[in-house]
Amino acid sequence: MDWEYNPFAIEGFLFCLFLLKVSAERAYSDLLKITKREERCLECVKSLFNWMEEEDYDIKAGDDEYQRSKGFLYCLYLREVSPDYAFLELQLAGGSFSLKDVRIMFKRMEEGKYNMEQVVVSRNPREAFGILPDEIKVKVIEFLNLESRLAFRQTSSKNRQLVDTGKFFIGDAKVFDSRWTLHILASDYTINWDLAFNQWFMYKKFKDYVILPEATETEVHSKFQKEISLIFNSNKKLKIGKLDIRVTSPEKGYYPERFIVPSANRVRMPFNFLRVTTLNLEGFTIQLLLNFLKKCDPTILKHVTRRSNFVGRPVMKFWKRKNAYKKLYGLEQWKNLDEFVDKDDRHICDNLASSFAHLAYADVTLYSDPPLEQILELREKLLLKPTLDEMTLNFNFSVEKFEELCEHFGIFNIPPLGNAEWVIYGYPNSEEVLSLCVTPHKVIFRGPYFNGRIRSR
Repeated sequence: MDWEYNPFAIEGFLFCLFLLKVSAERAYSDLLKITKREERCLECVKSLFNWMEEEDYDIKAGDDEYQRSKGFLYCLYLREVSPDYAFLELQLAGGSFSLKDVRIMFKRMEEGKYNMEQVVVSRNPREAFGILPDEIKVKVIEFLNLESRLAFRQTSSKNRQLVDTGKFFIGDAKVFDSRWTLHILASDYTINWDLAFNQWFMYKKFKDYVILPEATETEVHSKFQKEISLIFNSNKKLKIGKLDIRVTSPEKGYYPERFIVPSANRVRMPFNFLRVTTLNLEGFTIQLLLNFLKKCDPTILKHVTRRSNFVGRPVMKFWKRKNAYKKLYGLEQWKNLDEFVDKDDRHICDNLASSFAHLAYADVTLYSDPPLEQILELREKLLLKPTLDEMTLNFNFSVEKFEELCEHFGIFNIPPLGNAEWVIYGYPNSEEVLSLCVTPHKVIFRGPYFNGRIRSR
């Protein structure tokens, strides 16, 4: 291990000896007794003393008065002078330390916490970082990006533990699997695997690629899963602002969710537990959505958008889908959601109020026309939710059902015929209102938090 004393502190130490009229030879000897090695040669000390005498040197000369002042005080401390006397000597030398600062420095010296501040100098950064106390390492790790964290955790098991137990936040992360292109983006960290010319290429941050000779699709997907697990599972305190997961199929009948579906290829789901606020999922059946939400922290997850539009989607039997939706609506993660968007799949729902009334924003498609009583019950529940933004329930109304709703609410909306008619309801003990609109294909509720802008779906 290479090390040296702070050069500015040594200069301040020698300046103190110069003012005490100590000879260069004696100053060289005194310094050597402290450092135990030659930090300044005798000729260097003589040259420094000559410069101090000719140039009217003071403690503020050069760049680092702070370190020079500490070295100056250390010299006086070794001569067993009082802090008050040392303060006066430092003032005469041009130093700016207050008496309180000097007393604090003397106390540190008495406790053995100062010896002209040894500075680690190593050609091996890992070695230099390795000797730091754990509390300092933790502070440094807090400022590391994801790529640096992944590199540092490989240096030792102890450092791996420090990285994996420290707080970390990823604002935006994306995982993409289209069978022939695998992509992970997390903050400033990017890694890709691409199949081209019948061989796999891997590259990070869109830099030079690495050819994976004779790598099979199974082997590459295994690497993909391990990378996902490394990024998202290793740190239990990791928080994610938004996570986008997209799985697509380039050919009919191919079931691509190998990295999140245990039943697809008999593999373990790499996501263990996610502390994520917003989820955008594409290529997920209801069973996959159900399995995935179970892996999310219910106290943090607030927004979910789901799309299931990929070619060759396997068709679940009706009773299986109904059972999956029943389990979904019973999840704690579902009950704590603020927003949910899912227009691609048709939700099987037995009770609109108990399933959707807690949401501040929703846009879903239902499997069948709900009874009028359920819509009325949902309306009453929404009148107890003053934070409602907008809720859109998409149906394929029969003519009879549409006429029944129009007759009950006293409105008749067919979009091409003009502006939609809305029914207005007042919130209890409030001036806020709930608006309701019925069209041949949907029922829309708008609450106090609706800002007048239609969101992109």
